Amino acid sequence: MPFVTVYLLEGRSEDQKAEAARAIARALAETINSEASTTQVVFLDIPASNWAHGSELVSRRAKRALDAR
Repeated sequence: MPFVTVYLLEGRSEDQKAEAARAIARALAETINSEASTTQVVFLDIPASNWAHGSELVSRRAKRALDAR
């Protein structure tokens, strides 16, 4: 029974996560010969203020990009 954890920045819809879960389960079923129905996928939504890319918080990077427009 595969167990997959997916870390995402907040903002994806429930429908997007459902489709991602289906795609992950299908991919594992095809590549490791598991049953898609036994695959468990957990989505962890992380606020942009709690995620850094390099040394910069993603929330500040996004704000800087908006300010530059």
